[in-house]
Amino acid sequence: MPKGHTEKFKKKTVKMMVKGHLTQKEAAQKVGVTETAIGYWADRYFYEVMEELAEEKRQRKRMTAAKEKKEVIWHQVNSIAGYWGVKMDRKETTKILSRYLEKHIKAYDTSVYWAKEVTFDYRTTFARRVDYMRYKPKKNGANIEMGLFYCYEIKSCVEDFHSKNGHNFFGEYNYYVMTKETYEKVQDEIPEYIGVYIKEGDNLKSVKKATRLHRRKTAGEMILMMFRSCARDRSK
Repeated sequence: MPKGHTEKFKKKTVKMMVKGHLTQKEAAQKVGVTETAIGYWADRYFYEVMEELAEEKRQRKRMTAAKEKKEVIWHQVNSIAGYWGVKMDRKETTKILSRYLEKHIKAYDTSVYWAKEVTFDYRTTFARRVDYMRYKPKKNGANIEMGLFYCYEIKSCVEDFHSKNGHNFFGEYNYYVMTKETYEKVQDEIPEYIGVYIKEGDNLKSVKKATRLHRRKTAGEMILMMFRSCARDRSK
């Protein structure tokens, strides 16, 4: 494998491959390296490249769209007359989506462990927080590395989705949770590997499946950060 390639070059090559929908063989021919090298680089930089591409999309959207002062959201409420609209601000919408996500997480499987506002790289300038995480161990739970981690980021409106914060995904499966109205406006900006849940009636509905990714962090670190978050919540 050729030596001396910089990280910038490797990442740029992976980005070219993703944006151009190239195979590893095609990418290798374009930059003059082996397919094996491309495979190594893709494993190393795929997450970072996908995050950069997603941020580029959001940045373009921010530059062309007028900044929203307030998102007006209509949600369906069962009543004798049928359905009626309720105007909510971002904070109220976040609370409602959080409540339904907690219901979904706990009702999904009694053997699944979950936590909210999970912070990684604690007390560093690179600290990042995931709104919700859940861990689903293998049947016997003997090897924690064999379990699966799910990350969820709640987006209350289009403006919230276009913000630079709250796009932290470290699990094998990663999801946005939002209203139907928000999803309809931003669906073309959502990376292929991220799934989406929307509120429908009294439950969350999956409208986009997540693609399984290779987890970058160890299960030990992931679970420790979840424990830290749970301990923080208990102390409040």
